[in-house]
Amino acid sequence: MTFGACSSNPDEGELAEPLQGAGVIYVSEPGRGAQFPAPEPSARGLALGGELVFRRGGDRIARFRIEQNPELGLLRLIDTDTGMESIHTWNLDEVGRDSPGGEIPVLRYLPADPWLHFPLWEGKQWTAEFASHSPRRPPIMLQVEYHCDGREMVATPAGEFDCFRIWRAAGLAQEGAERRRTSLYWYSPELGFIVRRLDDSESLVLEAVLSPEQVAAEAARVVEEAAAAEAGETEG
Repeated sequence: MTFGACSSNPDEGELAEPLQGAGVIYVSEPGRGAQFPAPEPSARGLALGGELVFRRGGDRIARFRIEQNPELGLLRLIDTDTGMESIHTWNLDEVGRDSPGGEIPVLRYLPADPWLHFPLWEGKQWTAEFASHSPRRPPIMLQVEYHCDGREMVATPAGEFDCFRIWRAAGLAQEGAERRRTSLYWYSPELGFIVRRLDDSESLVLEAVLSPEQVAAEAARVVEEAAAAEAGETEG
């Protein structure tokens, strides 16, 4: 899969090859414990038309609708409040983000950010190099280190999950550059997605997992309530 280069000059962008990293450049040897494959498309947290509901920073609810890009077959997580799209492969590698409707590329990772790398096992470490492209700045090359340092049970409002705990440390891919940003997240093989994440001290915690049927029923209820309210105003 390829994405167009980011350039203020359309002709130059069409001719130039976009900056791209080497991808995964290191993976540690497997441990003795069980190895978990990438989630199936049928995983409960990835059901097309369903929604994942998170509490962000303790006071804001963020809902992400699960859809699929019909042309590339990519997974799209759409923030129902802002319309912003996070785009992933079915292995959950993040390839970028789009503005509402997918009309304007906001961010592209070339080749991808493998924030989860399967099969996954306790103690696994991996390192990746990829380029970050954004229309608002020149592309930059990143080197990111990941470490699945353990497993633990994580209690959330959506239930309790057996999770892999993963650290992610990112910095510029150049000699002497320091790892400046660290994040921590908990991945549930049962759900097929994360249930908790910490970025720069901001938390994201799973509140609910809504099936496609529940999302459809909720949408129908909203339409019915709006119609009833309109009818009431008309009669009044």
